[in-house]
Amino acid sequence: MGLFSRLLGSAAAVPDAAPDPQWRMPLASSGGERTFYVGDVSSAADLADALRTGNAGRAGQAVTIDTALQVATVMACVRIRSGAVANMPLGIKERVDERTRRNRTDLPVWKVLNRRPNRWQRPAEFKRMLEAHVQLRGNGYAKKVFGVGGRLLALIPLHPDRVKVDQLADMSLAYTFTAKSGRTTVFPQEEIFHLRGLSLD
Repeated sequence: MGLFSRLLGSAAAVPDAAPDPQWRMPLASSGGERTFYVGDVSSAADLADALRTGNAGRAGQAVTIDTALQVATVMACVRIRSGAVANMPLGIKERVDERTRRNRTDLPVWKVLNRRPNRWQRPAEFKRMLEAHVQLRGNGYAKKVFGVGGRLLALIPLHPDRVKVDQLADMSLAYTFTAKSGRTTVFPQEEIFHLRGLSLD
């Protein structure tokens, strides 16, 4: 059996009744060793569904983002991709005319993105976190903190599992954030920095 056949799965390689032991990929957990069958995921849609909903596969075990990250390959892919984004420069440019643009390093948003997004993160850490959120959850969110005169002071990352997005009648978006205490706060669209992944709606 070829490497790709073993990795991607096939009906012949992974029968429903008795999966081949070579298909078992152990996942460590506090309750002991879990077994996840690679053959349970045969398409991008299956993988997205498994990671986002934790639906159990043929092995009978729920595959969640946390358990998937215990697989070294998944962790390495997320680390490499988010690291590449973290090290990319972010420039803010102003369009002078159709052919000319100039750098605007004097704007508050440039300083927040390139100097200090918030009190505890460096720019690379902030970008790495939001990109990892997009890869694993489909969206990355940060609360904009404004000062006097509407000056942007900071971007506070919000855990995507605690954010619910609704489209209002005027087509704007409202973001409902649930804190660990259970308290909910609704933020208007202009107060949230939303890094979007692939969406069909």
